[in-house]
Amino acid sequence: MKQTEVNNMNELTLDKFNERMEPIEAFMNTNDIGSKGTIVTLQAEQGRLETETDEGRGNLWDSIRAMVKNIEGLQLRQGRRSSLPAEIMVNVNSVAKVVKTAFVALIDSCPVILETILPHGKTGGNYTQDSFAEYFAEKAEKALISAYRDKNGKRWDGTLDKNGMTGMEAPVKSETETNDSADMEVSEEE
Repeated sequence: MKQTEVNNMNELTLDKFNERMEPIEAFMNTNDIGSKGTIVTLQAEQGRLETETDEGRGNLWDSIRAMVKNIEGLQLRQGRRSSLPAEIMVNVNSVAKVVKTAFVALIDSCPVILETILPHGKTGGNYTQDSFAEYFAEKAEKALISAYRDKNGKRWDGTLDKNGMTGMEAPVKSETETNDSADMEVSEEE
């Protein structure tokens, strides 16, 4: 590998630096991460105001990422970034975490669920406690994202109340779906 290729791996433009900092700062707005928060804030400020080179910002980003990568509840996604605002994704991740914790507790109190609730037929086998909880956490995440993106008017505004509740509304069935199901019921009785 050429020397110039090695240098390019650590380079980070100001726009890219800001984009990567957005979910971390949104998380810090709603969660206390202790003294790490102060350090991250100072390093972000240094990356934005005092660092003049892309390589310097890249080095700062590596430091910030290493510091926050194990903070519970903070998800640094790899690959393509979500099109949702960082604040919304922080709330989605927070709810998913609560749902996962609740399902872990449910299995602790009632392990028979893992013997009787099975994955779809193609998978086979049984859920583990973690895979069962993760399945429902992902369902909650998908439901919230779908409600936020709803084209017929947002069913969720992306916020959580002081108790962590979403206020998400269930989707409304269209008239044709309602009529079709009513017709089906009548034809089954005949």
